[in-house]
Amino acid sequence: MSGPKGYSLRLAAEVRRARDEAAARVRCGASLARRADAVRRLVALGGEAAPGRDPDLTSASLERLELMEQELADEVQVLLDAERSTKAALVRRQLAATFDQLGEITDVVPTMAAAPSRAAPRTVDAGEVRESLVRCLDRIAHLDDGAQEELTGAVAAVRSLLDAGQAVHADVALMSVQTRCEAAARAQRERERVARQAGLLVVRAADLEGPLGQDIRDRAERCTAKEELAAVEELERQVRAQLTAEQDRRFIVRQTEEALRELGYEVGEGMVDLAGSGAAVVRRPDLPDHAVEISFAAQAPRVLTRVVALGETTRQRDVEAEEITCQDLLALGRLWAERGVQAELYSHAEPGEVALKRVSDGRARPSRRATRERRLP
Repeated sequence: MSGPKGYSLRLAAEVRRARDEAAARVRCGASLARRADAVRRLVALGGEAAPGRDPDLTSASLERLELMEQELADEVQVLLDAERSTKAALVRRQLAATFDQLGEITDVVPTMAAAPSRAAPRTVDAGEVRESLVRCLDRIAHLDDGAQEELTGAVAAVRSLLDAGQAVHADVALMSVQTRCEAAARAQRERERVARQAGLLVVRAADLEGPLGQDIRDRAERCTAKEELAAVEELERQVRAQLTAEQDRRFIVRQTEEALRELGYEVGEGMVDLAGSGAAVVRRPDLPDHAVEISFAAQAPRVLTRVVALGETTRQRDVEAEEITCQDLLALGRLWAERGVQAELYSHAEPGEVALKRVSDGRARPSRRATRERRLP
């Protein structure tokens, strides 16, 4: 391939689009499973859920799949809201007796002064007390079981204080219950927000393969705090970038191997396994004393090609070998393009400009120049 040459490689737009479509189909499938799970939970609670449509994922375009992702996310959110409302209705039925007791609070309840005072006794409006406690119970109905039990007991305690004529203490206890209900409701809303975002993250990470992707989904399922969620979201971005780069590299290596075989080169079995920084040596049968070294950069989709000598040769023969492989260079660029890899030449040396590296074992080690290439960003 003449003198040493360096190429920047990237996937063609149609290859990237096909990969994005495949990933979107996986995410839509995960959304459908999430919707089915939400329907089952709602029905188990006695709620009603309209049967969801079963979209065709196989023939949908990327744009349609992306729209479908959003539509399914909205459907799941509606089901989750219905599940919370159904749970709250069940709790309200369980608390029906408590609500009925609140209706027995009538008229006004005089305060019992804590110490002798010339001021007129303050009164408590029964309607206001009843409305405040009802609002508390409404909030309680939407809370987790632990908070429900604790705060329901607190509401009953306020009712007992009123029954005992201890209006001052009842007022204080009522304010405490209101504060605790509001705090619990805020915490509940935050947990629900985190749960919604975590559910979306699980779907978004559905196309991430391997143990790294599974770890992200597992961690997202366990998220209960926004700090945890933010950490997992950042991890998802990092892992996605890493896996995408690895996928691109494997694709480029595989297409390079196939192109070289088509050009008549003898390619070793280990070329496709060059997942890390490394070089492979390929040979033309008509050049027994020379081979071509293909070096893949570690940090960027770049390839360096150079002719190497397999033993003792002459300077003239080295130059001839580089010239003979010139046409292969043009053909390789064409075959890359046919296989969805776009190549851009970023460095070039003429035949004979750089002395050939000599190897004797048929496996070239990365040269200093190739090492520098692998360190490029």
